[in-house]
Amino acid sequence: MNTERVPRATRPSSKQQRLVAMAERVLERGAVPMQELADYFGVTRMTVYRDVAELEAAGVVFLRHGAAVAGSSSFTETSHAFRVALNASAKRAMCEEVRGHIRPGSTVFLDDSSTVIPLVGLLAEQAPITVLTNSQAVAAEASKHAQLRLFVAGGNYRPTYDSYAGETTLSVLRGLSADFCVMSSTVINQGILYHPVEENAVIKRVMMERSRARFLLADASKFGHRATHEVVPVDDFDLLVTTTGVSAAELAKIACPVVTV
Repeated sequence: MNTERVPRATRPSSKQQRLVAMAERVLERGAVPMQELADYFGVTRMTVYRDVAELEAAGVVFLRHGAAVAGSSSFTETSHAFRVALNASAKRAMCEEVRGHIRPGSTVFLDDSSTVIPLVGLLAEQAPITVLTNSQAVAAEASKHAQLRLFVAGGNYRPTYDSYAGETTLSVLRGLSADFCVMSSTVINQGILYHPVEENAVIKRVMMERSRARFLLADASKFGHRATHEVVPVDDFDLLVTTTGVSAAELAKIACPVVTV
């Protein structure tokens, strides 16, 4: 039995974060015993069975003989599809809101957040638009729309995020300039944006620095949790688009304009 556990300080603090982390662990390893998942995430077996049932309904992993087993699709395809499916209606609503702030003829940075994927097709309706991204997933979506101009900042490809990172990626991004930047992140806490992966945090900062206007999309599930690496204060954005359910205490820490969809 693998007795490895997520350190308490970095343990996923919301159900959605745990579902994503659980799916990724199973997809990476192929199959993981249910008790091992319970031990790893510090939850009960009953909780793990409920989580795996949700993942099974989404077609990501399956319960077989007391273990969570990865689906037949590739890790990249399944992991990305799962992220996109999470809170899909909220992501679409937030993207529709921010689309109204982006003018035809603009150049737009999109990060590797699954939240921004619905925005790609919406931007195509406002072409000509140039999309700059480090995300292979965004690039694949943009390639479906001939009216969009696409520039991909390549580098070290990371299947977990279906995107590029590293010094090559950063060097390319620093040589670009955009009218707008649209992104999301894992966590907002006390008016600060956080991400669990340092290189993702750095990429987000560079995209913001190279943009004239910056939009943050973050549904209510992103608020009130913790992650390791600080990105920027939320007030560095020109607009925060969120959903209902964010606590008054969290909103009180944010001075930039906020739209709730």
